Amino acid sequence: MMATPTYAAVTFSPPKIWQTFPPFFTLQPTDSTRATQLEEWGKLLLAHCSSARVSTLPAYKSWPLWENAALHRSLPEEGRAAVAAHLITTRRAAWLDDTRVGLRVYWKSVEEWAALVVQEAREHAFEGSTTTFLELTEPARHNYAWAVEPERLRGLEPAVLKDALQLLAREGVVAIFEDPEGGSNFGVQWTKIS
Repeated sequence: MMATPTYAAVTFSPPKIWQTFPPFFTLQPTDSTRATQLEEWGKLLLAHCSSARVSTLPAYKSWPLWENAALHRSLPEEGRAAVAAHLITTRRAAWLDDTRVGLRVYWKSVEEWAALVVQEAREHAFEGSTTTFLELTEPARHNYAWAVEPERLRGLEPAVLKDALQLLAREGVVAIFEDPEGGSNFGVQWTKIS
């Protein structure tokens, strides 16, 4: 079971529209206005997750910023679902599983994460080498080349790293060798990162 993200330590200031505009919490009926509203809610959710360095919302409908106690307003469940659908359509989120309760949030796109992973791999001379997924996600435990997590990859959750590696595999940058025992560890051969 996944832990619920903790936002208490996050220093995040919501935008003025969230703080002062009650209609922001009512799903707008006009298509163009609703599109703008969904875009703004999406930016707010991504910015908050980026600030918290969280990529997983196990129960997205309970995200704390859906409600604003000072305005006595709350985005209804239909609006929350519309924001999730918008983020999924724009490839900034994906369902964690078939229950559609939790979201994986890409506060950096998969392409951006993949580029950062390649940059780190280049700097650590991984080309031509093979690593395991666990070495990449738990480098200090495995006494690996990037034993101190690089700042640019801080907050990269294992599932997002896997998405980035799968993208790089499709682009021919890495080859992925599945765990023969069907576990979560797999091999990553760094073929062309220069």
